[in-house]
Amino acid sequence: MSRVSRQLSIHFYTKGFKGIKHDEILTEISKQIHINNVGSIQITEKECIVSLKDVESKDTLVVNGITLRNRSVNFLDVEKSITHVTIKDAPYELDDRYIVAQMIRFGQIVPGSVKRGYIKGTEIENGARYIDILNCDPVLPLRTSLGRFEVRLFADNNRTPCFHCKLIGHSSYQCKDRPKIMNERRCYNCAAIGHLANACPNEAYCSYCNINGHSRRDCESFKQDQENQGYSKHGPEIIEGRQETKLDAHSDTHSVCDNDTFSESGKNDTTDTLNVLIGASNCTRLGETDENLLNASKSGANFENFTQILDIAVQKTDSFKVDKVAICLGTNDISKHKDDSDQINLLVTKAVAQVKSAYPESHVGLCSIIPRKGNSAQINRLNLSATSVNKFIRKLCAREDNVDYVDLEKLFYKNGTIIRSMFDKADNSGVHINTEGAQNINRKLDDFFHSPKPCVQELHTPMDPKRKRSDGTTTPTSADRMSKRSNTEPKKA
Repeated sequence: MSRVSRQLSIHFYTKGFKGIKHDEILTEISKQIHINNVGSIQITEKECIVSLKDVESKDTLVVNGITLRNRSVNFLDVEKSITHVTIKDAPYELDDRYIVAQMIRFGQIVPGSVKRGYIKGTEIENGARYIDILNCDPVLPLRTSLGRFEVRLFADNNRTPCFHCKLIGHSSYQCKDRPKIMNERRCYNCAAIGHLANACPNEAYCSYCNINGHSRRDCESFKQDQENQGYSKHGPEIIEGRQETKLDAHSDTHSVCDNDTFSESGKNDTTDTLNVLIGASNCTRLGETDENLLNASKSGANFENFTQILDIAVQKTDSFKVDKVAICLGTNDISKHKDDSDQINLLVTKAVAQVKSAYPESHVGLCSIIPRKGNSAQINRLNLSATSVNKFIRKLCAREDNVDYVDLEKLFYKNGTIIRSMFDKADNSGVHINTEGAQNINRKLDDFFHSPKPCVQELHTPMDPKRKRSDGTTTPTSADRMSKRSNTEPKKA
């Protein structure tokens, strides 16, 4: 395609000028320049393009503009001489000079225009490169190769085409060939396309087991698999144990094996022991760390809905002995209550009491709230609130019996600075951790779960054989004390 210069063409958008005619525009233009200097007036779907014959006429219209239907209209260049191009998916290690050498085939590269994109508020790159091209090709490909690396290109000046119709002049979401929104919607009841669930004429369809007659949320297979996932590797054993318990409850006679041993409380000592972790989205990223750990974490969990989460954990461990329970919440509460740390402190205290009531024989681990990544004023304020709550949590653990403080906060600090490498780069909120952060939290929780419980012993003060404590029966009277004092006074010569 030969290069077409449109340096003498200007335009304005016709939104708000419904039914505008060429005569109206020409009449207003003639008030600024001579009509013989106008080469063309084109009215498209969304703009009016005026092509002129000399630079002076163009400059006059750009500077002065015109008035249409009592509204001021400013003209803009149809095409800019410089095209701004964004390059996506280029490797971080790819040198900027190599990118210039590859992109020069599309036009003249403006010297020093190559820039790298960064995550807002950080010095971490987001993978984007920005470059300015002078006299750019009329159309740039949506995808191209920089050596052996495939990248995506996005440019202004209508240089990149719509990926639906492959034409320029509009964005993809404005394309007429784009499927209608209604046809893109899928019914959540029958999974058909073309209507919504509230007007569905068909029978319910389960997308999990692919059987008609029930929805996914009512599917027994889905419920059982979800329950098994919460139990980690012990899922089949736990389900089997529950079924056996139900059978024993309905049987008329109960047999006890001779090899079974029972504790003084009457509970079977051979019952499996589990540890429980109650957390939010970051804890769901920890993966399967221990086969004896029940991860009852849920994305979006906080101390306000702690009762519901605890009830689920209790139901899943009703036939097991729970050794330790770790609570790793607070991030979502900080987001909600912000500066009201006292309210969060009350919720933390209530949660500890609920765990002690549900698991009276278990040891509780209360985790500190991890900081957020970022330097904005909002994030700094949230981190200050988290630090305040962590101080309260430490004091609460010190005064409560069988409650340990699990310090996760210090894992994400080094010399007073937040370690950004432990957070998910794709998360703009600065809340979620990555694999490295999850590994560090796993190690800290593993130390808590596998540390021995402190033994509470009755301490006896050793008795000095040369000195005996006096009791109520041997307390001397005042007369005895006076007699003893008189005996100890020195005799006069």
